[in-house]
Amino acid sequence: MPIAVTAIQPRRFRAGLGFTDTPRLFEDDELKPEQLEAIKADPLLMIDQVEEPDDESEGSADAPAPEPAAAARLQQITTAIVALGGGSLTADGKPRLDKLRSAAGLADITREEADAAHQMVRNDISAAAGEAAALPSTD
Repeated sequence: MPIAVTAIQPRRFRAGLGFTDTPRLFEDDELKPEQLEAIKADPLLMIDQVEEPDDESEGSADAPAPEPAAAARLQQITTAIVALGGGSLTADGKPRLDKLRSAAGLADITREEADAAHQMVRNDISAAAGEAAALPSTD
């Protein structure tokens, strides 16, 4: 059964592939087993099984899969972390919960959610820095 892989942020790279917040479809044998495992292990990627319609009138298998509420919440938290200024961080560099809750518009963010989202943002920044360093010089 084909799968749709969607990043919960605008851009994500995993297993040698690029993903966006628009679902990317893969046929059954299109991914190597190690690629599929890496994608499944990434908390910033969502995988949905795509059921092929029995009849053309039922719609297209290319229709975007709906984003689960948990992924949308995580996206909202990570977006708020990126928007926070330096005065909104604790002494150890983590986002202050009161400031994060206000920025995200979510009054019930837990420390665990904040820490997980913060680590994801840090990982993305590190990955982007690595990609930038790998670009050829224009000098």
